[in-house]
Amino acid sequence: MNADWRHGSEQPWGWHLRTAERNGTLQFLDETGRAYPSIRDLFWQSRLGMSNYNPRIQNEQLELMLAALASLSRNMVGMNENIHALFADNDRYYRFYNYWLHAEGLLQSHTGDPLGATLSDEGAAVLKMLAATRPLALAAIPIGPAAVAAFGPPKTGSECDRAKFEALEGKAKRLPFAFVREELFHEPSISLLHRDMRDPIPVARTLWTMPFLDKASRDRMYLWMHGRLDRWTAWGEVAKDNGALALTQALLALLMLEPGEAGDASAAAVPVITYQP
Repeated sequence: MNADWRHGSEQPWGWHLRTAERNGTLQFLDETGRAYPSIRDLFWQSRLGMSNYNPRIQNEQLELMLAALASLSRNMVGMNENIHALFADNDRYYRFYNYWLHAEGLLQSHTGDPLGATLSDEGAAVLKMLAATRPLALAAIPIGPAAVAAFGPPKTGSECDRAKFEALEGKAKRLPFAFVREELFHEPSISLLHRDMRDPIPVARTLWTMPFLDKASRDRMYLWMHGRLDRWTAWGEVAKDNGALALTQALLALLMLEPGEAGDASAAAVPVITYQP
């Protein structure tokens, strides 16, 4: 695909395509006129040159790309945490994946190092497209772009757009597992709520709570959590299956993954928190 279509990241990838109807079915055409049933299919097969032999693998890998791009878009989550959370502790796979994204033009680096790269304009557009076209079966699973859009400029660490912050928090409360800020027993706290829609009366059940000494510390921790909105379901399952202490241990392990990496932006993003056990 020619590079002259790239445009800045305001629109989702695919805005440049055209459609045509064939036998009563809407088709998306690439620049050679070849037809595909969806934008995702066109991106996977035409833009990336991948095989359409196995749709399950296509969806699996596009979901991984979405998670990786969402994480990189904020530059908050460090390398070690991404290797652990997205690549099953396979650092070789992680390094190759970043080099591949860089070679495809979805990442850009001023130094030439793909491992320190950020999203290119096309990468940001692809992120929006993948988030907007996820399969319906995945619709209830939270991903990162909504959280990315809610906060202030990258690398601010703790600053956020307060109106968007509050709006996003309201939407997050409707997820099956949701972390919420609240005043619990007169203490600023973060709680994990679980709502099982299969229950006759699906009330929210509190699975985990962490109180803080002040609201500022709590909000920094909540900002860190929102940068990882795509992992709330997994964290919720930990608390539901193994108890509150298991979730606390898992979160502390994540907070300690990046303590000593010089130059890693995640070091500034890890919140300084004060809490009451």
